[in-house]
Amino acid sequence: MYSSAQDAVKYPLSYASPYGLSSPMSDITSVSTATTRASQYSQPDYSTLLDDLSIIDDVYETYDHEQLGSMIDYQVNHTTKNGAFKHQMVQHLIQTEIQFIHDLRGLDRHYSSKLQAYNASVKAKQMLKDIDGDILFKPTQSLVAAHEALLEALQQRLLIWGPTQLLSDIFNRFYEHTEACYTIYMKGFSATIVTLDKLHKSSAFTKFLTYCNEADGANAQGIGHYLRLPLTRWPAYTDLILQCAQLTEATHPDYNALVNVANRFKARHKQWDNLAEDCLSHYQVYHFYHLVQNSPAQVTPTRRLLLHDEITLIDPLWPNDSSDTRLYLLYNDLFTCCRRQKDGRLVHKAVVILQGARIRPLENVIIDKILEKQQQQQNKSGRKLSLFNSSSRKSVASGHSSGSSSVGTEDHGIYGLELHFKFFMNDVFAYQNPITGMSAGTTTSSYDEQRRLVFRMKSLEQQQIWTDHLTRAIKRAKR
Repeated sequence: MYSSAQDAVKYPLSYASPYGLSSPMSDITSVSTATTRASQYSQPDYSTLLDDLSIIDDVYETYDHEQLGSMIDYQVNHTTKNGAFKHQMVQHLIQTEIQFIHDLRGLDRHYSSKLQAYNASVKAKQMLKDIDGDILFKPTQSLVAAHEALLEALQQRLLIWGPTQLLSDIFNRFYEHTEACYTIYMKGFSATIVTLDKLHKSSAFTKFLTYCNEADGANAQGIGHYLRLPLTRWPAYTDLILQCAQLTEATHPDYNALVNVANRFKARHKQWDNLAEDCLSHYQVYHFYHLVQNSPAQVTPTRRLLLHDEITLIDPLWPNDSSDTRLYLLYNDLFTCCRRQKDGRLVHKAVVILQGARIRPLENVIIDKILEKQQQQQNKSGRKLSLFNSSSRKSVASGHSSGSSSVGTEDHGIYGLELHFKFFMNDVFAYQNPITGMSAGTTTSSYDEQRRLVFRMKSLEQQQIWTDHLTRAIKRAKR
């Protein structure tokens, strides 16, 4: 690095004595003086010193002052932008938290606060029991308290916002507050839904709902709506805290703490995911039971709605007719369908028993008819059917002819499946829905050698989702 001892750098005062003592000294410029001072160190220490100093020289040789300045400016701008994004995220969280707390308080505002006045205005037989009110309304009260504490802390922190602002302490307290109350809420959600459904069948509860609706008009949602809100809100906090950690520089004083609390929320998200999904599927049973006229899928502690979607049922002889679109509801123990009337009401039509059922791909004849119709339409418009669609149809046909039980997944533009089964209950039921008061005649069942439903799907994704869920449902039905 240095051509002679005269080119050597000046030693700082701390290097003047081997005992660490400093003394006044002038610039070392002579060979003899430099050699004398250097001899006070062992050869490895002296070499290490020169290596360290050479690194500093290399940095300045590699980056000139303009480059260093631009790098520093970029880092400052990058940090400033990340800080601005975090500030916006906190503002957005405050706004959504205000709305969520307002919605969650709707259960008390529209129903719970009116319970005492209602019981005082009716006879003893029409009163609601305190225990039922506690099951419906008390679980959300602890949630409101936790969210109000979060909102207040965020609002106060926003008033003193700065570049080194801390957020991890707020999120850690919120984690601790919600750990117990959300766990209790979700584990007790099944009992809450069953109780709510049971109350719907009593005249006292019906009168109580009428009393509340007359007081608030059309401003109130159903009780089930407010009970569902927390189940769809809590995942938002995990996503936001993870984003805050990603936007925080490693040199920020809150970085390590934010990463730790983000990992806590992420781990709890995995822990709660299945529990929340089970609660939502139970709520869907309640929702569609009260939405579909003459629905046989009553609310029970164990029934869950796994999948629901509108699917077109086609006639194998006329597969291009897509006018018969129905809503299909796949429960863990039932597969039902309903049809929407002209007035918008959903009316139950049939139940398919999945025990012994099989799933098959669309028949080649059906695919040929659909492709032939498409070819005719394209010829009218001056376009020809692509060879890709033709080859894809052949691949699906070969998969079907080989006896494969899986539905073809090639992207040929024609999606669907066939469900073959032996037991079918039509839309005539000896059943009265206590909500709508509608009833029908006796139950009729049909046993045939073979029946089939041919479904036309909108997309490959829809086809695969229904295939997977139906396959699992059929396996459960065999047990």
